[in-house]
Amino acid sequence: MDIDEVLEKIGDFGPSQRKIYYLVSLSHLWMSTIVLSPSFIGLDPGWSCVPMVEESNQLHVTDSHNKCRYYEQGSCTPEYSTEFTSIVTQWNLICDKSSLPNLSQSGFFFGLLIGAWVFGTITDMIGRRKVYFMSTLFGAVFSVLSGLAPGFYFFVLFRIVFAFFSIGIGLGSYSIFMEITGISQRTFAGLAVHVFSAVGYVVLAVTAYLIRDWRALSVVTGLTGFLFLLLWRVVPESPRWLLVQGRGEEAREVLGRLARGNGTQLPAAELKKPPRTRGEKVSMLYLFRGRSIRQRTVVLVISWFTNCMVYFALAMSTGSLGGNRYISFSLSALMDIPAMVVTYFSLDRVGRKWIHGGFLFVGGFGCIACTVVQLLGASGS
Repeated sequence: MDIDEVLEKIGDFGPSQRKIYYLVSLSHLWMSTIVLSPSFIGLDPGWSCVPMVEESNQLHVTDSHNKCRYYEQGSCTPEYSTEFTSIVTQWNLICDKSSLPNLSQSGFFFGLLIGAWVFGTITDMIGRRKVYFMSTLFGAVFSVLSGLAPGFYFFVLFRIVFAFFSIGIGLGSYSIFMEITGISQRTFAGLAVHVFSAVGYVVLAVTAYLIRDWRALSVVTGLTGFLFLLLWRVVPESPRWLLVQGRGEEAREVLGRLARGNGTQLPAAELKKPPRTRGEKVSMLYLFRGRSIRQRTVVLVISWFTNCMVYFALAMSTGSLGGNRYISFSLSALMDIPAMVVTYFSLDRVGRKWIHGGFLFVGGFGCIACTVVQLLGASGS
């Protein structure tokens, strides 16, 4: 009896799996509060140029061109709005340094890139559970350290390291709950976790509204991650991974615990080892061997690149939309939830290809429409 048949017998998504799923998914909510935190801690609150020596004929300079000119000449010091603090106010990332906050986020995505390359292999080597908890520990540590950074480049470094470990958190947790969920409920499990991410963005906006000091905000969001280490005795190793490793008894123990929690019994039949390649070592190059799989790989890489670039660019720029930045950010995040609902109810009815292409088309049309409206507004038409 293979593991999918066993899950069908003991419950595809019973109380045991649901408890693990929702607890582990909360870590995605936590990560979201850190991933897009530069939307608040990287903002420029506005500043004026205060003369070094007060004279009767010297006034505070507020227009961007002149204040930067005086500031770079050393004729004045910046005086920031007291609405909130940020890395801009901490290290005077203004004028010729105004692009540095964006550098920190570019570094963050570089950390994600390296993490994706590394943790895909490590998760298969040492197990999903160890990767998840190890990454959670180090992710929380470096998130807190980013709020205590003594200098800007230390801040960037700590953000890169957190991004690296965030891949381990995401990949480890996703593998655990997907591999203990039966076939009939995997579509739900794979989509609903993104609702936690959307809620996490709203939690970030609320927290940033309540905590206006960037260091305190970074430390508070980072410390929250340590709570997930308490799940060590609750979250099991993936029984599918254990079977692949030849640890059948441990896999049966995990499945037996899930069965007891679901009020069912584990079948006595022997567990079949999941199929794997016959002695062939598979690398990423496998995705480019045949013409058909190569075409699909290229299309999906371009799609993911475009989707992530636009999604995070829009999410990071909500603070410049005007109005209340906290409400704008929250509303933008909440739009993910109806998108997930539509996807869930149409994915198996319409098909993956049409859903994927349709959402890309609608999203692209919306971006173009926004640009046209902005250009028409700027020209006064």
